[in-house]
Amino acid sequence: IRQLQDHNESVELAHPGQRVAVNLRNVNKEDINRGDALVSTGYLRPTRLLDAELQILEDVEHPPKYAEIVRILFGTCEILAMLRVLGTDKQIEPGSTCVVQFTCLRDVVVPVGERLIVRTMSPVITIAGGRILDNAPVKHRRSDQDVVARLHNLASGNKADVMYELVRAASYKGIDTEELISTTDISTDDINQSLEQNEIIHIKPQRLISKKTFDKLCNNAIKEIKNYHKENPSRPGLPLSELRTRLPLEIDELIFNFLIEDLENYDQVQIDKSTVRHNKFDPLQSLNKKEQQLTREIISIFESSGLKPPELDKVLSGDPERKRLFHILKETGELVPIINRDINRTIVFHKSAIKGMINKLKTTYPNSTTFTVADVRKLVDTSRKFAIPLLEYLDNKRITIRVGDKRKIFRE
Repeated sequence: IRQLQDHNESVELAHPGQRVAVNLRNVNKEDINRGDALVSTGYLRPTRLLDAELQILEDVEHPPKYAEIVRILFGTCEILAMLRVLGTDKQIEPGSTCVVQFTCLRDVVVPVGERLIVRTMSPVITIAGGRILDNAPVKHRRSDQDVVARLHNLASGNKADVMYELVRAASYKGIDTEELISTTDISTDDINQSLEQNEIIHIKPQRLISKKTFDKLCNNAIKEIKNYHKENPSRPGLPLSELRTRLPLEIDELIFNFLIEDLENYDQVQIDKSTVRHNKFDPLQSLNKKEQQLTREIISIFESSGLKPPELDKVLSGDPERKRLFHILKETGELVPIINRDINRTIVFHKSAIKGMINKLKTTYPNSTTFTVADVRKLVDTSRKFAIPLLEYLDNKRITIRVGDKRKIFRE
């Protein structure tokens, strides 16, 4: 915008209700039509569906019928649209208030709260006034009482109710804060206040979802995980990709990742690579007594050997049953196989040994202090044969990071 004028006088700021002339760069007069809207990029989106509250005039002889084509006027725009009264199959009465959905015959842009006038096609008679409640709705079923209740809440004008209804209506998909702000007169402060009241959850970077919807989603996910354990008692966990397919289709990657992170943070599930299992699930419980005894023996061997484990082949002794049980322990994360690239062999550690090593490194080398392979060998009392593959494993897990020929604890 190069310049603003109000009645031929230059101004720096224009307010609602003023007649304003706007000098725009790189826009020809021929490109502008009556009813067009000048908005910040992304603030309003073209739509053909509008939800509104209407007040039918008391002296109207012929109130609009369902699906009647009418004229609607707002701002400087006049558009033809099909009017559908929601929540009732009865003819609306003169003087009544109702919620409706307009299907416009061309795209329009209009902010929520904008006042409008409804006129008949011919003769041109004003029959109602109203205001826009939702400028980005989906198509509603006429009998959907939930939609009617939501629109009445929007019509109430209470900002907290308006915001909550819009977020709730977004269901599992959630709604971006920019979209919420652009379709209402709700401010960032209003949003933050509702977040403090724990009615709405803020999913970074800018997504909102209602707490009730998210709680329902969490319960649904836990139910699916438990069902999988019941159907597959010997499997260590449900693949995350499969869990995603068992949840509502509206859930995108952002919400799904936040869901898994939340369940893990509250100790409801455990994540191991690409699988998830309930924190109370133990795949070893499905084994018979003999299998459980063999499993305990295998665990004990690696747990007691710490960071100097025996060769895997010697522990398994070529026994197919031991191999199968080792595979289960590997998938549950109880045992951690690591490749030694120098000798091209798999070395297996118990998870507690690796955890103990990580704790020692973090305690001994805090605040980005660097250390060498020799330092680690001495610190955890192991050999180069084990220290190097262990450090490479920690590098891949982004627990440590290389700095030349040294390493340090990785910090985000």
